[in-house]
Amino acid sequence: MKISVWAINLAAIAALSGWLAFGCVGEDSTPSAGDAGTSGTSGTSGTSGTSGTSGTSGTSGTSGTSGTSGTSGIPDSGQDTAPAFNPGKIPGLVVWLDADDTSTFTLAAASKVSKWNDKSSAANHGGGIAGAEPTRTTSAALGGKNVVHFTGPNQAVSVNDNASLYFQSDEEFVVAVVGSYTHAGQGGFVAKSNFPTNNDGFYLFTNATGFVCFLVDGVCGEFPVASGAFHRFVSRRMQGGTEIRSRVDGVEVKVRTVTQTNVSVPTHPLLIGADRYNPAGAAPNVTEGMTGDIAEVVVYHTAATGSPITDKQIEDLEAYFKAKWGL
Repeated sequence: MKISVWAINLAAIAALSGWLAFGCVGEDSTPSAGDAGTSGTSGTSGTSGTSGTSGTSGTSGTSGTSGTSGTSGIPDSGQDTAPAFNPGKIPGLVVWLDADDTSTFTLAAASKVSKWNDKSSAANHGGGIAGAEPTRTTSAALGGKNVVHFTGPNQAVSVNDNASLYFQSDEEFVVAVVGSYTHAGQGGFVAKSNFPTNNDGFYLFTNATGFVCFLVDGVCGEFPVASGAFHRFVSRRMQGGTEIRSRVDGVEVKVRTVTQTNVSVPTHPLLIGADRYNPAGAAPNVTEGMTGDIAEVVVYHTAATGSPITDKQIEDLEAYFKAKWGL
C-alpha cells in the first residue's frame, strides 16, 4: 500500500501543532478543533519558599529615672525647718555662747550667771562680773527656750582676753547675736574695746538715738531696728579689712567702706551685754550695759590667708538661728 507524501506531511504537522499547544497555550486556552489531540496537562507550579520567621521585637529600654530636682538656695529670710547645721560647721569659730544649753552654765543664787562656757574649741568662756551678773531666765522666754536677761547699765558677761580674739587690720571676723533690747539710749550687745582711751576695738550696740551700730574704725555704721523684739544680727568685716556688711533678720541693711584697723585691743575682755570696759574705773568697770535679752552669741575669726566665709554659710547660720529660736 502506498502512503502519499502528503499524508505523511499532514501527520507531522498535526504532531507539531500538539507540541506547540502543550508548551505555549495556557491552561485556560481552548484547544483548536480537529485532530490536534488533547492538550498536554499543564505543569505543576513550583512550591513557594517558606517565608522567614520574623525576628522577635527587642524589649523596649526601661525609661531612666528622672533626676531629683535641685534644692533651691536658702532665701535671705532663712528657712522654716531646722537644717542639719550648727555654728561649728563654719571654720573659724572662736566664740559660741548658747543660752539654751543648760550644761554650759554655772548659776549662783537666783539664777545669776556665774559662768557661761564657750562651746567652741577656743575655750573663750564667759563669767558674770561680781555684783553685776545677769540672770538666766527659767521662763522659756524665746521659742520655748531660756535666754540670758540683762538689766543694765552695769551688768555684763566678761570673756577673758585671748589671742583668738585679736583681729588684725586685714582679717575677716563675724559677730552674730540673737537678742532683743528695751532700753533707750546706748547699750551694748557685744564689744571688745579699749575705752576710755579711744574707740578702737569693735562694738555691736544701740546708740543714743536708738539705732543699732557695728563700729569698727571709730565710725558708727548705724541701721534702724525695732526695740522690744528678738532679732538676728550678723555683722562681718570682710577679708582685706576694708568693707563691713551688716544684716538683720536675714536681710542686708548696711554696707560700708572702712579704713583698715587693727581691733585686737589686747588685755581687754570681750563683753556680752555691755559695750565699754574701763579697767581704771570703779567696780564693776563696765558701762553702757543693755536692758534686754541675749539668746546666742557666735564669733568667727578668719586669717588673712585663710578661706573667707561664704555668703551661703552666713545664710545657713541665719537659718539655724531662725529655726532654733522660732523667729
